[in-house]
Amino acid sequence: MSDQPSNPYGFSNPTSGNQFPGSGSDGTATAGGTGFTGAGGVTSDERTWAILAHLSTLIATVVSAGWLGWVGPLVIYLIYRDKSPFVRNASAGALNFAINLFVYSVIAWVCFFIGTFLSFLIVPLLFLVIAALIGLAILVATIVVPILAAMKANNGEAYTYPFTVAVIK
Repeated sequence: MSDQPSNPYGFSNPTSGNQFPGSGSDGTATAGGTGFTGAGGVTSDERTWAILAHLSTLIATVVSAGWLGWVGPLVIYLIYRDKSPFVRNASAGALNFAINLFVYSVIAWVCFFIGTFLSFLIVPLLFLVIAALIGLAILVATIVVPILAAMKANNGEAYTYPFTVAVIK
């Protein structure tokens, strides 16, 4: 058994060595290889696409007011799912995170509308407080978590998003 936590996307952490065809034991490209490898045997292009997968969630969420954060990771996942296990892992994690944020946003909006439409009772205040707390948690997570994931991807390490149900594996 490995002392590293298992990854829900079926990808072992690339820091265990060069796992990609065409890379030599010293991390340099061999004939027919994919280019020079950096940290953990992951090529520079793979790290770049993984970083884009993570940060596209943040960028798309800001641009679309929170509703289209899943588009960027989905496009990268569809392009790289069969080409690079590292990029597939990063984009699947980012896509699952974006889907979960979307579901949490819908829950917050439902609580907000229940609290608004039942405003003649005292109970709706509870729904408004719950909606505000969920909204604040979503805001913080939307900004902080993709940046942490992109920093890990830059180091050639796999990142597992917290509080995320794996829909895409």
